[in-house]
Amino acid sequence: MDTPSTVEAPIAHRRISNHLPQSWQPPAINEKPGPLDLNDGILYGNKPEPDAHPKPALSEIYPDKPKHVVNPHPYFYTIDPKDRCADKDLFLVAYIHTAPDHKERRAIVRRTWANTTIYKGEKIRTFFVMGKPSTRKAQQDLEQEANEHGDIIQENFLDVYHNLSVKAVGALRWVTSRCKQAKFILKTDDDIFVNLFGLLPHLKDLDQHKVNNTGLLMCLLWRKMHVLREGKWAIPKEVIPEDYYPPYCSGIAYIMSPDVANTIYRASFYVPFFWVDDVYITGMIPKVIGLKHVDIGRLFFGRNEIEWVLSGDDWFKYLFSHLRDMRYYKELWKILEKRGRSETIPKMTEIAPGKLATKRGPKKPPEWFVRKLEKAIHNTNNRTNEKNIVQSKKNPASNKVHMNKEQESELI
Repeated sequence: MDTPSTVEAPIAHRRISNHLPQSWQPPAINEKPGPLDLNDGILYGNKPEPDAHPKPALSEIYPDKPKHVVNPHPYFYTIDPKDRCADKDLFLVAYIHTAPDHKERRAIVRRTWANTTIYKGEKIRTFFVMGKPSTRKAQQDLEQEANEHGDIIQENFLDVYHNLSVKAVGALRWVTSRCKQAKFILKTDDDIFVNLFGLLPHLKDLDQHKVNNTGLLMCLLWRKMHVLREGKWAIPKEVIPEDYYPPYCSGIAYIMSPDVANTIYRASFYVPFFWVDDVYITGMIPKVIGLKHVDIGRLFFGRNEIEWVLSGDDWFKYLFSHLRDMRYYKELWKILEKRGRSETIPKMTEIAPGKLATKRGPKKPPEWFVRKLEKAIHNTNNRTNEKNIVQSKKNPASNKVHMNKEQESELI
């Protein structure tokens, strides 16, 4: 086989850390914060010894920014598995955004792609990141789960929708402090189907051939996304006057080199808070520090494609998909695990970030899958009709219950 060729990282990718003074490190992790000091630099909780974490002159970082921290992140860890990331030869750390009440999802993820014992060779660690629940009982349940699995990271903010970016900054804070020796960092969510059997060989190639070892942020990149003014994602003009967001990563998954995670975290103190985490962490902050994304959108696939993609010859070329049906999640994992354990992935002839799939993915499903889908929809319609009959007998006014397209899509 030909010797793989390599593609060198652009200069802008290699030295983004120059945007912050090399001598400066972020605040140390404290069990509980002391009084906030926002007068002349980075937030400190319980203050370290003098010069333990020297503060940079703000003008060295952003000459046109205000003199004070604008996003202090004044939270401390209530659950901190600090010793779980101590491996010197740690290859990949994956942190998974979750919510306190997503216990079932976490259990399924642990039994599937996050079961790191099934991967040979490189050391991997996976963690779930969240804030606090609203009840003491839920917190006690979480602490019990954390004691059992040792993979939960929790800060003392309330885990609600508009704290998504708080969660994201807290995750970066933990990973860059506890897992700084990792070669790659993966961020994903607890309802994402992840193909580590395909991802790990690709990252090994990048590492062995010294391609994008620094300055790496690769993801499914959204460009020219409108700032919505109505609905769930509505943002007022006074918050963001522009019509478009800066380019940012889909929250499904993104992969960073450690220097990028560290730089984004450090810069977050000086970039005004915005609650949509994907936009803030991978759009607004990268724009400020001059970080360029690597678009690997061809490695993502839709939930309607998963089964036939994993059954085809290129099963190792598609890595991430959003999948909320956890029953189907487990079925698909069986297909992937069998192939991942038994088949050898061919070596690539060109080594570059995202250089796996040569096309977006199959546009037309095979006949066997179409028949399966039609059968599933037919069976669901039958169940719906039976339910309608029962409901109509109880309440003649509600004699029609239709399944919408979103419900149909969940079948597959």
